[in-house]
Amino acid sequence: MFTRILYPTDFSEVSRKALEYVKKLKEAGTREVVIVHIIDEREITRFPLQIAWAREHLKEVEGELQGQMEKAAKEELQVIESELKEKGFTVKVRMEKGSHFREILRVETKKMSLP
Repeated sequence: MFTRILYPTDFSEVSRKALEYVKKLKEAGTREVVIVHIIDEREITRFPLQIAWAREHLKEVEGELQGQMEKAAKEELQVIESELKEKGFTVKVRMEKGSHFREILRVETKKMSLP
């Protein structure tokens, strides 16, 4: 079977359900899970553009929003990492910025290595 699994997550109900299947792969010989979360850069730039008063401070607002998104994602990733470690997996965590499908493919293409 697979010894290493790439688990992309957006923290949705569907991805939580997929996590339960990932956990079951331990019995089939999977030893390592690489958790990947992508922060969609379009979300960072789209939100501030909707706030008229923020236009003069657009970069500040984008930076603050990105920081909040990263902080929330790190907290979620830590919970998932702990769950998988409790099951006996070796876990690597990656948080990237960009387009979901492009970044997931890039991570997979690089053999899921850490930067």
